[in-house]
Amino acid sequence: MEKRKRIIYIGIVCLILLWVALSADQDRYRREFNYATLRRFHQDSLTADENSEYDGPLAATPEISLPPGRYVVKIHYDTDTDDNTFFITSENEAFENIEGILLSAPACRELTIDPDKNGRNLTVCTYYNGTGRLSMKNIVIESEGTVCTDRFAVGLTALLLLAVWVWLDRKNSPAKKVYLWILALGFLSTLPFFNSYLTKGHDMTFHLARIEEIYAGLKEGQFPVYLQPDALGGYGYGAPLLYPQLFLYAPALLRMAGVSMVTAVGIFLLAVNLATAGIMYFSARRMLSSGFAAYSSSLFYTFAMYRLINQCTRFALGELLAMVFLPLAVYGLYEVLCGDSKKWYWLTAACCGVLQSHVISTVFTVMIIVIFCLVFVRRLFLERRFFVLLKAGLWTVALNLWFLVPFLEMFREELHTTSLQLQFENIALSFLQLFQVFPLSRGDTSFVGETLNGKMPLNIGIALLFFSACCLYGLAVGEYRKEKRMPALCLGLGILFSLMATQWFPWSALFRIPVLAKLFSFFQFPWRFLSCAAVFLAFSAGAGACWLGNRLKDSGGVLLAALIFALLPAGYYMDDLSRGDLFLMKEEAAGCDDIAGGEYLYEGTDQAAVRARPPVPLSENGGFAVKEYEKLGTHMRMEYSLSGTEEAEVELAALYYPGYEIVYRDGSDETGQKGHRLTGYAGRNHLLTVLVPPGNGLLICRYRGQALWRWSLFASLAALVVFGSVLWAEYKNVSVFKSLLMMRNRRHMHGSQ
Repeated sequence: MEKRKRIIYIGIVCLILLWVALSADQDRYRREFNYATLRRFHQDSLTADENSEYDGPLAATPEISLPPGRYVVKIHYDTDTDDNTFFITSENEAFENIEGILLSAPACRELTIDPDKNGRNLTVCTYYNGTGRLSMKNIVIESEGTVCTDRFAVGLTALLLLAVWVWLDRKNSPAKKVYLWILALGFLSTLPFFNSYLTKGHDMTFHLARIEEIYAGLKEGQFPVYLQPDALGGYGYGAPLLYPQLFLYAPALLRMAGVSMVTAVGIFLLAVNLATAGIMYFSARRMLSSGFAAYSSSLFYTFAMYRLINQCTRFALGELLAMVFLPLAVYGLYEVLCGDSKKWYWLTAACCGVLQSHVISTVFTVMIIVIFCLVFVRRLFLERRFFVLLKAGLWTVALNLWFLVPFLEMFREELHTTSLQLQFENIALSFLQLFQVFPLSRGDTSFVGETLNGKMPLNIGIALLFFSACCLYGLAVGEYRKEKRMPALCLGLGILFSLMATQWFPWSALFRIPVLAKLFSFFQFPWRFLSCAAVFLAFSAGAGACWLGNRLKDSGGVLLAALIFALLPAGYYMDDLSRGDLFLMKEEAAGCDDIAGGEYLYEGTDQAAVRARPPVPLSENGGFAVKEYEKLGTHMRMEYSLSGTEEAEVELAALYYPGYEIVYRDGSDETGQKGHRLTGYAGRNHLLTVLVPPGNGLLICRYRGQALWRWSLFASLAALVVFGSVLWAEYKNVSVFKSLLMMRNRRHMHGSQ
């Protein structure tokens, strides 16, 4: 049997490698634009003639962004004159616009373009000049070679997943069934992203820009990436200073390895969904003490409609990532307050995960901690559990100093974050929306009204509702004893958070209290409470499914019913999603310029004026002249001359954020070694401004962040080492000092070998 398994595994590996070797065409770019995808300018038609009395553009491709490479553009048409034309343009200044004539024969123009940088917002357009007849057929753009490494990334992912299974199989681990269950849930919930394109999500442009900007920041030497270098036309944007993005480094590193954005997002979301299913299974298994309840809870949570909406309709990556760790936070609180307080580290790990995903979800986590402390207030002061909870909190702060220090420092600045505050008491969900069974994937964000038609899908889901009702019935008949009261607490909190998303909750009264109004307004939308509701209802639904299975003595039948209740609405939702607007093809490059509402700009910054400004250093001093200027991301190098004896105020082509390092060198210094630092500050329209000395000089500018931020990074790394030593010491029942010494001796032994 072992030999047969070995042959099967080797065969699977060979098949994966063979697919990688034979699928080179999948890494090429080819996209055809026909009637359905071409923009049409004359009577919604692709044809014009002299009788139409029309003169102007006839058809154009949507704006696409191509990675560097060599591409062939084929324009297929039919015309009886040589008077009509075409042109190809791009926002990339290095791209030379191309114009030409659509000859009557042959009825196809084929030309090659070679963008040396990303061809941002590239467009192919045909123009009817009012004579003869012109009829467009299609426009095809294809690459001459491969433009990405997607097949290698997909093959490596498959090999890694297979390696985990082989390892479990060789150990004959009972976790094999759990692994298969988690794999099934992860793959099924990621199905919408196993395509060669992405469909449009509400926040997709912003979050894809975050990933692409991490990639750009790492290329230019930033680490951590505190500033998005190419945002706002290359002037930079400080979103990473206040919006955590640790986990987005994973798809950004895939982008650095040449993987397309679509495939990088697909692999990343597969990992997110696998982690979601795995963490919920682990948390429910430990907290509910039932394998069947754990299987059910992981199913209900992975396919919770609000989680799928965050993933697909909204593409809210921050909130989606936070939902990975919320079940672990609940389990960690359970251990600290009700179970084995020595397992406090699970709460720390969960809080770190939520904090590095989404700030608003971090506030939700704090709310959950406060609620648990109030519910278990007696236990809080027994067996020193309060100090254990405090220890978990202090470790969370220590491990995240590298993000918290710049966050708190920038939060005090006069940024446009007030635009994030919304008075949402009038946009809460109608109660009926929570019970929608088969939601569509699209809809607007309007919540006031009496019908569900056209509204964004925001509901609990039939699986959570039915099996949570089973949990309620089990509680009513006395199924759960006092020591198993977590299902009751989870059910109660699930109902509470669900109501907080609706108009039934007294938001209008709460918003009359200034302190509460300011706090809740940062949540922006009441539907966010559904993330907490989904977590608690998944726990209670898992307990309800377990009770029903025991009551009917048919766990298999109950699990089958759970699969039907969870997968049918999700399948309907995903099928509707597949009909959505295409946003990005696999080999196309995502844009970097989306800054959403500009929440992380300084208050009063005029975005339009920034974009309209020439991207070069400017000064009102007439004696200032730029000899040579080069800019790559946040790196700027400028040689200048300044006549006279006084300093000049120079605006650089960057928005001001604290942390720019500007070095000046005197042009008369032949060695080029002597230099001193200048201080940049916020000038007109919050542009990075510096006073430069007279004469000939060289200015070198780059973004490094504040010195305190770098020290906080070292402090967090040191805390991570000590944290690992503490866990190792508790596991081995030795002191922390001995644990550190053991690690040191082990490194010394390896070094001597």
